[in-house]
This record gives sequence, structure tokens and C-alpha cells, in this order.
Amino acid sequence: PIKNQTYSNVPAILYFLEKGAQPTGTVYDILRKAEFFKEFRVSFDKKESKKKNRE
Repeated sequence: PIKNQTYSNVPAILYFLEKGAQPTGTVYDILRKAEFFKEFRVSFDKKESKKKNRE
């Protein structure tokens, strides 16, 4: 039986989102269901704090 499994290349997704890419509505919904944005937020917050420390 085929299961509704979704595989995501997290490093690639992070790379493009950090460069300013905007996911479509469907992609956003898939990433939200996979709780991807919790990871992205943690990674984004770490980079932002490093930038603030440099200034």
C-alpha cells in the first residue's frame, strides 16, 4: 500500500528561504504540516542574533 509520505530536502529548503524565496500556498501548507517552520525559525533566530552581536 502507498502511504502519503512526503520527503523534504531540509538543507535546500532552508537555503532558498534564507535567500528570500516565498513558498506557494500549497508548499507552505505542506511545510507547516511537517512543522518545518519551527526548525526554520530556530535557525533564522540564531543567524539574526549572530548579526546583532557583530554590530
